[in-house]
Amino acid sequence: MFVFGLWAPAWEWTVAYAGTTPKRALVTASTLNVRSGPGTNHPLVGKLTEGADVTITGRSGEWFRVAGSGGVSGWVDGKYLTARLDGVRVVVDPGHGGHDGGAYANGLVEREVNLDIARYLREILRARGAEVRMTRETWAKNPPHYSSNPNDPTTRTGMANRWPADMLLSVHNNSSPNTTARGFLTIWGNAPQSRELAQVIHDRVLYWTAMRQGFDHKSFGRGVYRDTEIRGTTLAITNRSKVPATIIEVAFLTNRDDAALLKNDTFLRVAAKGIADGAGAFILQRVPEGDLMSGGQNAGGDGGHGGYDGSTRRDNADRRPFYDLMGPLAAEVVQAYEAGLVAGYGDGTFRPQNAVSRAELVAMLVRAVEKGRGQVPAPVKLPVFFEDVSKGQWFAESVYKAARAGYIRGYPDGTFRPTHSIRREEVAAVLRQVLGLADAPEPFKDVPDKNIFAGCIGAVRKAGLMIGYAKDVFGFGKAISRAEAAAVAFRLYSRIRNGS
Repeated sequence: MFVFGLWAPAWEWTVAYAGTTPKRALVTASTLNVRSGPGTNHPLVGKLTEGADVTITGRSGEWFRVAGSGGVSGWVDGKYLTARLDGVRVVVDPGHGGHDGGAYANGLVEREVNLDIARYLREILRARGAEVRMTRETWAKNPPHYSSNPNDPTTRTGMANRWPADMLLSVHNNSSPNTTARGFLTIWGNAPQSRELAQVIHDRVLYWTAMRQGFDHKSFGRGVYRDTEIRGTTLAITNRSKVPATIIEVAFLTNRDDAALLKNDTFLRVAAKGIADGAGAFILQRVPEGDLMSGGQNAGGDGGHGGYDGSTRRDNADRRPFYDLMGPLAAEVVQAYEAGLVAGYGDGTFRPQNAVSRAELVAMLVRAVEKGRGQVPAPVKLPVFFEDVSKGQWFAESVYKAARAGYIRGYPDGTFRPTHSIRREEVAAVLRQVLGLADAPEPFKDVPDKNIFAGCIGAVRKAGLMIGYAKDVFGFGKAISRAEAAAVAFRLYSRIRNGS
């Protein structure tokens, strides 16, 4: 099955997460050094304190350029930032509920401890701008994990899938017949990007509980486990979720020392803070590389809203039609512009580092196919195809043409979600579908083993459509930027025109 939001050969993968790209972040270190460049070899230019709310203005690897209050501006280590969650959707699942109390030990009922942590987590997430839905708000019975309908909102995974959420966080505590077993672990599975989500939450929780607050809180073994290692089979939350999901096992009720932690309200609050920081750190990875220019991420520069004048073409003797265009992709962006595949904004900018929207990408690729084949774009009669795409919207014809050609499909709820951003691996799947490419091996270290997108990524790399950020880095999980999308569109156009 192929869906433009996400692709895979089975129903489990037909919905992508909402895709908000953060613009602001919070400092999590007690004091954070600000440097003149991305790395500890650059001079110190200032300091930021814990809780400082900063604007993200650039990225280089794991270093972020930020602007804070009082004129403090420069580069900081991303390990000590967490994204603000404005517009991010999170489903929080306090495990068990009702007559299912989970584990019972040392005077604790897992059902109640899970709910306490989840409530603290909810309040922190909401304070940071997230939209939060809880699978249960009281001790009452939790909805079932799933049903035959993966988007059934009366189930826990269906609630996240149908929304769709940016992530599903299932809060639990552990038990074992071996009462010496103790520690913190997170679990990942088939859900997209669940391994990355599990890892960053694991790291951020222990940063707060053990390092910052000095609690005797340990990692259980290596701390991050595939679900099949835990039970010998996949688990419902990490298998049936179509959005990034992880199961968070805070501590062992059956261990006396861990139980003492779980009876400490301060520990529960700190653990919740670590989970929230991990969620923000996961979202922070959507920030694209390079300078982040002004303008909204979904400003619509390839369409007809957000300041773009579709009738205006800027001629310039130095072949730089946009004054903010620079860097290694600049030449291909100019070629895409001259071929009529992309356009900019009325203020003379292209805003190359902004995340491209789904509608913008479709428009670029449809133009690339039509112009590459020498076809004259013809108006089409638009049926009601997607609930959120209607006649008169600048992208409506492109979306319909792509859907009719079989390049794309919408979501099970009948929407297309045109303003959402799109990840690089999803673009690879779209390109593979457009050209009918065969899967190929890929060499990138950041592509998870046996990932459903691996063959698509290998195929587009082999075809020269998407090369990656470096020899062994594809940029997996990152929102594709306008410059990257323009370059890809031009490569697609050139391949079709040349008949290759």
